[in-house]
Amino acid sequence: MDQKRIGQFIANLRKKKNMTQEELAEKLGVNSRSVSRWENGKCMPDLSLLTPLSKELGTNINDLISGEAIDEEKHQEKFEENIVDMVSKVEKKNYTSNLLSNIFLGIIILFTVCFVGYIFFVNFTFKASYNKNKMYITSDYNDNSLYSNDLAFCMKNQYVGKVNRLITTYNENGEEIGIVFVHVRRSLQDIYHTYNAINDYGNYNLNTGRTCYNLFVPNTEFPSHYKVYYTKTSFKKIANASNKELSKIIDKANLMYDSILDES
Repeated sequence: MDQKRIGQFIANLRKKKNMTQEELAEKLGVNSRSVSRWENGKCMPDLSLLTPLSKELGTNINDLISGEAIDEEKHQEKFEENIVDMVSKVEKKNYTSNLLSNIFLGIIILFTVCFVGYIFFVNFTFKASYNKNKMYITSDYNDNSLYSNDLAFCMKNQYVGKVNRLITTYNENGEEIGIVFVHVRRSLQDIYHTYNAINDYGNYNLNTGRTCYNLFVPNTEFPSHYKVYYTKTSFKKIANASNKELSKIIDKANLMYDSILDES
């Protein structure tokens, strides 16, 4: 199917009808630029326009897509050839269109997966198990705060994560004891950075380094005897627990600090 020959054929028939491109375009309900592109061989008329275009130009579809007037004896042969060419052209166009659509859809899916993966990597956190080799409580930490004792939760070996704490009181054998529950929430990003930080330092002893977070233990209206426990139990469950239930939670938790023991 020769688009340039078809375009020249359309132009010749239009001129024989003494029609301008604008007049033909108006009859077909398209703009004159479309007619110009057909006649220049840059594109083919849409399939839905072949019948009205042939009618306006005084020809038939077979001659139109052949780009010439076909002899009667060759009409059927050329018709079949044109049908095959037209179907092939439509299939190629559909294949290209589907390919581009699939590529675009693939890019969107890939972008979405990467975006969701990044959000998950950075923001999704989980409670880390207690690690006595990397987590400890110290009372020699001072950030000049007027609202807390000099107590901090520290992590060493470049171990990183977000420290959360819950403060409550607990009746132990008739004595009211202050309880500070802590846990560390870590993301995949924290784990990745920890791994890289350790590897990047090679043989350097990272045990001397630490990252500390002040626990903000109240100076007033809080028992002088208090303990810090590491727990993976939900803070919501702890907040709603009875003294008996709190006792069971404490039994499963890891004692990290006791103010009485520290003073001694």
